[in-house]
Amino acid sequence: MAYYTILERFALNTIDFKFQSFMILTPVVKFWHFNKLQDKKDLTRFIYSIVNDLIHAAIYFKMFVPVLVGVHFAWFPLLLSAVFIIFELLQYKILYNDGSYEILSTGRFEDNLLSVVMCSAFYVASRGVDFEKTGMGEAYSFVVFLFLVLLFDLTFGWSHYLTHNIPSLWRLHAIHHKYKREKLNAFAGFYADIWDSLIMNCSLTVTAFGLVVGFGRYHTSYMDLIYAAFATHLRYVENQMNLMFFFEWDLIDMALKKNRIASYHAMHHHDSNINFGAYGILSDQVFKALNKNFAKSAKSHDL
Repeated sequence: MAYYTILERFALNTIDFKFQSFMILTPVVKFWHFNKLQDKKDLTRFIYSIVNDLIHAAIYFKMFVPVLVGVHFAWFPLLLSAVFIIFELLQYKILYNDGSYEILSTGRFEDNLLSVVMCSAFYVASRGVDFEKTGMGEAYSFVVFLFLVLLFDLTFGWSHYLTHNIPSLWRLHAIHHKYKREKLNAFAGFYADIWDSLIMNCSLTVTAFGLVVGFGRYHTSYMDLIYAAFATHLRYVENQMNLMFFFEWDLIDMALKKNRIASYHAMHHHDSNINFGAYGILSDQVFKALNKNFAKSAKSHDL
C-alpha cells in the first residue's frame, strides 16, 4: 500500500508506467526465480517465458485496458481466453510437443456455454462501473483489488467446497476433475457440465456486484482478478506472470520463492481434497467452518 501511495504521489500509478515497469522488472525477477538454468533447453524456455510475458503485457495494457470499456468490457473473458489458448499452444509446439497436450470435450453443446455466463458477469460490472474515472491512478485501487480477491476467494471456495461434498453436485463437478494436474491447459476451465459451470461462476457475478455496489469503478482491479483466475488452469502457469496491473504481487512471490496466486488452485487438480479456494487467501478450514454439516462427510474424490 505504501508503494502504491508513493506511485500515486508522483503520478506514476498509470497504465504507461505500469507497462514500462513490467517490461523492466519482470525479466530481472524471473532471472532470480529461475536461477537453476542448467542447459540450453532451460535457457530457451526461460527466454520464451519472458517473451511470452511481454507480449501478454502489450496486449493487456495497450489493447484490453483502454479498449474494453463500457459494455465492451463483457468481451474481456472471451478475448483473454483466446490469447491464453493461442500462446499456450505455441509454447507447447515450440518447446515441448511431446504428445501430452490433451483437449477434452463433453460432447454436449450446452456444456460449452460457460462463456455466456462469464460475459454476463462482466456485463453486470460494465453497467455499474464509471469508466470515465477508472480509479486506477489511485493507491486505493490496490485496496479494491484486495477486497475483490478476498470476496472471490470466499464465494468461490464456499460454493466449490459444496460441490465436493454434496453427492448430487459432485456428480456434475467430477467431469471437470478429469483434468488432472499434469493435463491442465487453457481449455480446462471450459470442460464442465453446464450446471456445474453456473454454480462455479456465480462467484464471478457476486464479485462483480461487490465491485459495483461498493466502489462503482476500478475496473482494472477486476480485470487483474480474472486474469489470475484464468491462469489457474494454464499448463505452464509457473512460467507465466499471473497478474498484470498489480504484477508486483506476483514478483514478490517469485523473489521469495512462495506459491504464486494462480498456482494454488492448480494443485487442487492434483489432490481434489485440498485447496478449495481460487487463490488460497482463505484456508480450507474457513470453508469447512461455513459448511459444518458437510465437513464430517467429506471423502476422497480420486478418479
